[in-house]
Amino acid sequence: MHMTFLQLHTNNLSALQAFYSSLGFHVTLHDEYIDIPIGTTLLRFQFDDTPLSGGYHFAINVAVNDIAIVRDWLRAHTPIIQSTQGTTIFQFDEWHAQAIYCYDPDNNIVEFIVRSDIITHPHTSFRVADSLCISEIGLACTDVPATIAQFRNSVTIPDFFSHNDEFWPIGDNHGLFIMVQSPRLWYPDTPVPAALMPVTVKFHTAPNQHWQLDGYPYRITSADD
Repeated sequence: MHMTFLQLHTNNLSALQAFYSSLGFHVTLHDEYIDIPIGTTLLRFQFDDTPLSGGYHFAINVAVNDIAIVRDWLRAHTPIIQSTQGTTIFQFDEWHAQAIYCYDPDNNIVEFIVRSDIITHPHTSFRVADSLCISEIGLACTDVPATIAQFRNSVTIPDFFSHNDEFWPIGDNHGLFIMVQSPRLWYPDTPVPAALMPVTVKFHTAPNQHWQLDGYPYRITSADD
């Protein structure tokens, strides 16, 4: 699965433009939104004058085999998130991955993740051009198992390793929907709740597949639509 387009909403377009530009991403400003190419995914922040609570959580696959290189790069630009024990690099053995995290000005949690199952090459430094794609978007749910069941009525996506009734990832290393119970706090050790906020995703799947569930502000469609 591969996400070609991800649209999130914001009340603070100018601050996000400045932040992602400061990291080195190419940001294009339009009247009501900004576009940020991240590898093969186009990230769009759409201005919304409706107050938004909570924050988004999304992950970026990077083509670097040493997450410490990415951490040092990110720490030079913005504070990074630490666990309550002071951990800055987070290990996911089952997923064969390591990740680091930061906040953007909207309190969105931005994750940079190295997946050992994806072929990378040795690097001694990191730049945003080493970003491959956006590989994860968190989706808050009022009932995770019921939402998964509804989702699968429209779209065929496999489970991704283990799951439970509060945390259920579906997809693969290149694209994952992370279904979480609202108002669970976003990982890792953040005070930001997983809230039902507008999300639009286009991803490579069978043509004419789409998902829209009553009560959720999510629109998920085939990249061909």
